[in-house]
Amino acid sequence: MLSSHDLLMAGRNWQTRNAVVVDDSGHYEALGVAEQLVSEGADVTFVTPFKQIGFKVESALMVETVLERIAAAAGRITVLTRHRVRAVHSDTVEIAPTYAGPSRAQQCDTVVMVTPNAPMRDLYDELAGQVQTLAIVGDANSPRNLQKAVYEGHVAARCI
Repeated sequence: MLSSHDLLMAGRNWQTRNAVVVDDSGHYEALGVAEQLVSEGADVTFVTPFKQIGFKVESALMVETVLERIAAAAGRITVLTRHRVRAVHSDTVEIAPTYAGPSRAQQCDTVVMVTPNAPMRDLYDELAGQVQTLAIVGDANSPRNLQKAVYEGHVAARCI
């Protein structure tokens, strides 16, 4: 099992045939991971508990373009909305509907978990009390999207 960071940091030589992408964030990150895997030749099962994929970026018209690129790459993706992964085994995952229904085993050799990340505030903690003006923004405050981080950075800069 990998995080999206693990997968993308592994470089372009990652080889997998059957991957499961578990999206617990509803943002672009999981879509990007799925697109990357498909472009490298993997069949991808996209699992999300939400009623649609990428619901947090739907208004930015990002979901359709990703799906179009996946289709153009002749990649195969199966989307399971309102589903969850119950267990991960060595070569399968157990997937079940969120609300009711039996689980099923899905063959896979790679599972990528896309979840909200932990705050990264090491630099803030190191500088606290050593500089006159210090603001905590973006993922150092709590996991969030890029637009929110840019806004917080802008507000912090205006206060200097």
